[in-house]
Amino acid sequence: MILPKPLINIPRSKMPQIESKHLSDFLNNHCGGNFISIKVDPRKLKAIQGEFNKDKIQTMMDDQSQLSNPIITCKGGYVLDGNHRWLACLNLEIPVNCQALQTNLKDSLDLMNSYRHTFNKALHECLG
Repeated sequence: MILPKPLINIPRSKMPQIESKHLSDFLNNHCGGNFISIKVDPRKLKAIQGEFNKDKIQTMMDDQSQLSNPIITCKGGYVLDGNHRWLACLNLEIPVNCQALQTNLKDSLDLMNSYRHTFNKALHECLG
């Protein structure tokens, strides 16, 4: 299984998460529509999260039903949310759906962390 070395190594428990039911509100209202929807070769994306759950990645590779849900990235190709989906796509060698924020990494993390529905999960909480 391919697990890229993170460029920044942010712990999973510090990474912002946004549930799919809030994604449209986050992108269109909180971010002011400053994003594009694209399919990306997963090899072109970069990790900033420092911990990954191999079991969750393998489960997603075995049952690919969640892989059509978009991940959130930013300028520079950094993965902000959806790291396990991205890594499943990377290992399966299939394109990943992205909602690409048109802001740099710091501003994108600030946007995500300031959103009212953002939450965090520790690595052991990401099995479900």
